[in-house]
Amino acid sequence: MKKTFAAIGASVLALSLAACGNSSSAAASTAAAASTAAAAASTAAAETTEAASTTGVYTIYNATGESVTDLYLYPTGSSDKGDNLIAEAKEDGGHQTITLDEVPADLISDGKVGHFTIEFTTASGYTGSFDNLSYETAPIQLIAEDAKTGATGIAFGTPAE
Repeated sequence: MKKTFAAIGASVLALSLAACGNSSSAAASTAAAASTAAAAASTAAAETTEAASTTGVYTIYNATGESVTDLYLYPTGSSDKGDNLIAEAKEDGGHQTITLDEVPADLISDGKVGHFTIEFTTASGYTGSFDNLSYETAPIQLIAEDAKTGATGIAFGTPAE
């Protein structure tokens, strides 16, 4: 994403300089450079989107204040949650990394990858979830019900130390 914004900024700057230049060959050269930068940014963005849509790497942090007994990642809308994935994030303050290398067939529709749900349950019975998770690399905090700032039981990012 940063590369895309940088390339767009470079393109705007190059076009601005071309408009102010006295030489038509300098303007053409600058415009060509801007076009090349924009094409490179577009290719990089497409590659990033493609890579992000086929692999999911999540570092899960337990910031609930209690033990987590269940953790599931499953296609949104599915009745099959699959295996309980809780491991090192079981205890409060623990964390673990989960890598999803293969996109489940039921998440692919018309060549596009759909979303899936992350759901967890704590020892006290609180269940938190987020049903719009994409395949990406992201740190995710499982948060307590009273720590929520919205409707979801997760927060993206690492816990403050």
